[in-house]
Amino acid sequence: MIKQLFLLILFALTMFSCQEDEQAPVVFLDGTYEGIVMPTGSTSLQTMIFGQDGSLIVRHYRRIEGTEEPCLSYYQKGTYSIVAEDFTFTVEEEYRPDPTINYASCPGESILINQLENAPMTISGNLIFSEEKRVFTLSYDCADMLNMAACAPAIEFTRTNS
Repeated sequence: MIKQLFLLILFALTMFSCQEDEQAPVVFLDGTYEGIVMPTGSTSLQTMIFGQDGSLIVRHYRRIEGTEEPCLSYYQKGTYSIVAEDFTFTVEEEYRPDPTINYASCPGESILINQLENAPMTISGNLIFSEEKRVFTLSYDCADMLNMAACAPAIEFTRTNS
């Protein structure tokens, strides 16, 4: 009797320990997406270049009145993860213009300098795909933003390459 009870307990433990926790799948994107941000008084553009390996480059552009081409304000490099609708961007490098220089024109990417210096920051938000998966809406958690004025409403991004 004890032997049967022991086998029954062992069987029950085996059955319950083999059940896997259902977790939302991790999503990896591959491609370039573009979104338009409209802070007060100006239009800015943001591109996100996702790698299937989890890498991400985010470029922030602004429109200069009287010019066709947008001006690169700054860009960020790092890694990302998307689990269900939870988006996390770990910024490992952030390149901005040198604050000690007064630029007469839009500075090129090669002139920008890394302002993070081994102090990564994490930005999280909510990423929701459209049905066709070529468009997503991204909203950041305002608590993660360094500048509350930068806490923009949700931005719609559209894939620009196939």
